[in-house]
Amino acid sequence: MKSPRLYIIISFCVTNIFYAQVETELLSELNTIYYNTDKVLNISDYNKSSLENNQFKIPKATLKLQAYRKQDIELQQRALLNDIGLSFGATINHNLNNIFDEENNEFVTTRVRTELEWQLLKKGFFSNRNKANQLNDEAMILDLEETNEATILWRRQFRLSYTYAINKELLVLYNKRIEFLNGYFEVLTKLYSKKLIDRERIIKTSYDIEKTKQEITNYKTLNKNIRDSIFVEFETIKLPFLKIENDAFSFEAVNTEMDSLQQSILAKDYSWIEDVSLSLYANQNWVNSNITNRNYASVGLRLKIPLKRSFNKELRDNKLNILKEQQSDKSIGKYNLALTHYNSYREKLKDLKDQYKIWCVVKERKRKLHLIKSDIDSFQIGIQLADALIDQFEILKNMLQIKRQLYTSLSHLYELDNSLKLSTYIFEKSNQKRVLVSKTELFTIEHQIAFLELKQIEVVHVENIGKEFIDKLKRRGYKVIQDLQNKELIRLEDWMLYEQTQLKN
Repeated sequence: MKSPRLYIIISFCVTNIFYAQVETELLSELNTIYYNTDKVLNISDYNKSSLENNQFKIPKATLKLQAYRKQDIELQQRALLNDIGLSFGATINHNLNNIFDEENNEFVTTRVRTELEWQLLKKGFFSNRNKANQLNDEAMILDLEETNEATILWRRQFRLSYTYAINKELLVLYNKRIEFLNGYFEVLTKLYSKKLIDRERIIKTSYDIEKTKQEITNYKTLNKNIRDSIFVEFETIKLPFLKIENDAFSFEAVNTEMDSLQQSILAKDYSWIEDVSLSLYANQNWVNSNITNRNYASVGLRLKIPLKRSFNKELRDNKLNILKEQQSDKSIGKYNLALTHYNSYREKLKDLKDQYKIWCVVKERKRKLHLIKSDIDSFQIGIQLADALIDQFEILKNMLQIKRQLYTSLSHLYELDNSLKLSTYIFEKSNQKRVLVSKTELFTIEHQIAFLELKQIEVVHVENIGKEFIDKLKRRGYKVIQDLQNKELIRLEDWMLYEQTQLKN
């Protein structure tokens, strides 16, 4: 009787030991997957900048149509400036029948008259200068239109470029996610085979893997299609989260120069110079008669003023009123457009802040789980930490989508006001606490490093912790200082104990 009982007891113990060993191995595998992913999942990796001074740059573009128009204006200007209003005329009159000139008592056979005339006002010297000035204003308007057209073309190409760059960031994120999910799925499959988890978690993770693969395919296809249309530098550029510097956008800067130029041209159209004709002339006359040949010169002045009431002032004022109303309508339209894009920018900035708050909530959840994990290390805690990582992947994806929308709003605002100043959006100020890492029996090395990562400490002071711990800190990217002269150091062990106490309270 004793042998079967002993056999059953031994089998039960061996089975329990085996399952405990399997659980330990799975827990170790789950921890490895978690820590390998957690250390590369940071917002700062997606907020690095390759933009010079974080400013957009509109490349100077010469549009062929505008170039031809400017050339036409330049030729007209040169023609007007070269025309100073001088004209030459000649009249030759030969009588076939002798005509008696009673005034001079002679028969005139031939009369020749030449004249040099200098028009000063209408269609003359000052009129041509006035028209040349009008053309100069038109040339300045063409320059502004060319700038506007170049800005519109830039914005369209810039949109493709930043879409390409942000898609690359999303692909990096999705590749990290798929690597994590694949490893996580293997662990979950093993846990399910031991009946330690429900099947629903396997199905959900499998769906997340397929969805992530589809997203990777979609973004790769999109980038392949738009690659030939982007700015060359956006092949490798890194784009930060941007905001308007000091939150200052000038709605008054929305295009007033072109309006004043158009008003100036219209005012010159109704100048009094175009109504009054004034010219100086010099004549030379030759007269051939039956008595003698005579020649003589004369000079004079011609003035022609239309004897009618001029409505130029009323016409000019009315046309100016029409133009101002049209400009006012356009100005209101541009103002509303600017306001729409500015409100969109503010909303996206708020969405970004909201996502960061959720990120902080998840970080706090991880911090509490880490503290529990230091006392009770189980696969249930590991799965909750993995779920927190999945939430962080989703948050980062949302933040990158918001980054694209931010760039859309900012590029529209920059199109309206090229003087717009931008700066990198800072999520949080760096933690200034000076931490001392020393030897402790209360917390494991991995637990201490995880705590430092959660608190975003980048520089640590060390004391009596051994080469293995120092090497791990350096591999994780920490700056390690062994100088302990600073008296304002916070001992890591004390800090962790305090946090643990706060959590229990």
